[in-house]
Amino acid sequence: MPPNTQANARTECMQGKVNQRLELTIRARENMFPNVLK
Repeated sequence: MPPNTQANARTECMQGKVNQRLELTIRARENMFPNVLK
């Protein structure tokens, strides 16, 4: 595996974790303020 591909995979993994956290935050906000985002 070329180092470039490894770096990309690592970045994607980190990005995925960030996205998960954002999703959880958004869901928590939706639960607190169900009418704001609709």
